Amino acid sequence: MSNSKSSREMFPLGLPIDPNMQISVYDGWDGLVWQGQGGNRSQIQLPRGLYTVRLEVNNEIHEEVVRLTEGKDLGQFQPRRYSAAPIAGNSLSHEYYSNSAEALSKTHTRPPLTSDSQPNSGLFVFLRTIDMERGHRIATSLGAKLSLRNVEGREIALFTEPQVIRNSQFGFLAFSAAAVAGLYRLVYSGTPRREVPIYLFPNFQTQVFIIQTGRPLLEGMRLFMEPPGDGFHPGSPYALAADKAMELLMNRSDRLPVDAEHMLIDQKFQNPVFGLIGAYTMARRLRASSVDAVLDPLGLNNLDTILRNLNNLIPQCPDVQALSLLRDEITPSGNAVPVFAQPPMFRAGWDAVLRAARRDEDLIVDGSLCDRITTRILADSPWTTWDPLPASRAGSVRRRTPGAQFPISGVEGMREAPLRVESARNVRANVLPSDLEVAETPERNRKRRKKLKEPSWMQAAFLSALQREQSRLWRAGRTKQMPKVSVYDIARQTGTTPKAVMREVEELDLLSADERSRILHANWSKLGDMLMNADRIPFRALLIPIHPQLMASVEIVHGRELKQEPTADGSPSIADKGP
Repeated sequence: MSNSKSSREMFPLGLPIDPNMQISVYDGWDGLVWQGQGGNRSQIQLPRGLYTVRLEVNNEIHEEVVRLTEGKDLGQFQPRRYSAAPIAGNSLSHEYYSNSAEALSKTHTRPPLTSDSQPNSGLFVFLRTIDMERGHRIATSLGAKLSLRNVEGREIALFTEPQVIRNSQFGFLAFSAAAVAGLYRLVYSGTPRREVPIYLFPNFQTQVFIIQTGRPLLEGMRLFMEPPGDGFHPGSPYALAADKAMELLMNRSDRLPVDAEHMLIDQKFQNPVFGLIGAYTMARRLRASSVDAVLDPLGLNNLDTILRNLNNLIPQCPDVQALSLLRDEITPSGNAVPVFAQPPMFRAGWDAVLRAARRDEDLIVDGSLCDRITTRILADSPWTTWDPLPASRAGSVRRRTPGAQFPISGVEGMREAPLRVESARNVRANVLPSDLEVAETPERNRKRRKKLKEPSWMQAAFLSALQREQSRLWRAGRTKQMPKVSVYDIARQTGTTPKAVMREVEELDLLSADERSRILHANWSKLGDMLMNADRIPFRALLIPIHPQLMASVEIVHGRELKQEPTADGSPSIADKGP
């Protein structure tokens, strides 16, 4: 307990100088004695006693207990950082990890991932435990149930010998191979299951770092890029800045220091992923300020230049296209709208795609990988991750490509970005056949769910929304009126698209009368009584569709999403939903 209320002898307490820190100092009675931002004040004078210094940085809170019996300096204090990447400044970095990763990233542990095309990029995966003490216990299980698939979902590599180098003493596993640039899918089939997209760009090695405890923590992975042969650089200040930015993206924060943001953006030609991370943090920062109608014309102009350069460097990259959607949320640019068959790597980009898909029904190609993962997304990562799709059998696709290939491009070969098309119908010929062939049909899903004997989470959300609307109508005395809900509202609330909602609702209409009755009366009894007494009203009829004439009117205006609401006659109208 602090003696600050009885002793008046004063001592200096030096405060952290990091301007990104919010600092609060509390005495032994938990009373606030000082609050401010790092760097605003070098020190404060306090009586002898026990104090708690609370530091908030990157949306995380750290507390330091200080016994003030003499001067104390916290000026250089930095909170402990935890990351899967064994880089300088990371509390989980150890020399036996950083040195091993640096050496092994310059070699290959297996033959190229393709036999049909000349490799033009590379993939390095470094999977490790927290430290060598824990590594002894789980070294043999590292990489178990982890696999690499191509864009079509066909398994092309396992993280087992002889494809990897395993070190049981320190507890790590390294996988390195040449490959053709494009989209690959890293899949963990244990519990809980998870799949994450990995893009390889021409003339770069993609470096993935993962920590394994009881399972590989794919949601917390770190990703860097370097030219092939250059290897991983654990002491790079750019890697540290990118690592901090990925942590901020995980916490949905835009507080990356501007100098670190510029550092990453300036490295885009040498390292595309640094440019992507810097562009995402800049776009999110500008979008957040636009919510308050504070536009930054210079920042917006800089963002436009960055996106043009990235589009020239890595054309047709889904993350660059998603960044263009984020940019248009700040203020419309007038550029052509991209379409998506494959998802962006970053969750911030995927969120922008979903918001845009609620306004443009052609934005996501029907039956593509993007379309199929819409209802499977997991929300605990800065990456776009989802519950894995079933693996494709070797003979189930007509075209076997290691990845969805990007056009060859690099610093030496800058060229105009390709004209982006306006409708999904215009790119049908460019979509891999497998993207469309393995989409699950309502009939196939119905057979699978019949065994589960329960509706999907999205169908449950729809039925719950219907029951809430029924209760609202009953409170208003309209007990005979059939409840209806907006497909746009359901898509927005569930983080999916109107098309995905319609598919799930149509699947409910495939149920037999007995199945329908069982599902409704299990959790939605009042709604079930009303619907079962009606003359087999299809569930689709209870959805208010997005009116075609109003599709273009559902916009993001200065960060505020507009909500479609039905009028008294059932036709849609537009209302401001707020940020």
